[in-house]
Amino acid sequence: MFGVVPWGRASRFFKTGFMMPGHGFHACPKWQVPSHPTTPPGDTMADIHIDREHTLGLQEARKIAFKWAEQAEADFGMECTYEEGENSDLVSFSRTGVNGTLSVTGSGFELDARLGFLLGAFREKIEAEIVKNLDELISRKAAAPKAAAKKAAARKKIA
Repeated sequence: MFGVVPWGRASRFFKTGFMMPGHGFHACPKWQVPSHPTTPPGDTMADIHIDREHTLGLQEARKIAFKWAEQAEADFGMECTYEEGENSDLVSFSRTGVNGTLSVTGSGFELDARLGFLLGAFREKIEAEIVKNLDELISRKAAAPKAAAKKAAARKKIA
């Protein structure tokens, strides 16, 4: 008979109210589904959004974005495409379970990525790695002109 379970292994289910002795499974009450979604579209836990401002200008930012794309391809097996524009550039990246874009302007970077179901569980770790790599590249470029200025000042003092 369908739904009737012997007392042995199923006794724990009887205590919880999912089954009644001699009656099989009881139907659970229907859950009320809201007529509107509880989270706005595009605002799921598996989305990553990172903004970074800089003062490097578009030419230096392009170099950083290109370097970031090369690292993403080498380290994570991403497939990246780079679209150069007049005032901004767009790096599109994808692989199984991940797709997104990195927008590059003269004053900032904006990364948007959508993770698939399996990689969504590692969202925090992935986001931390992206932030670390991008911040490292930006800080290197920002530190390079300062180091060059210090060397030039040191040469003037010696001469």
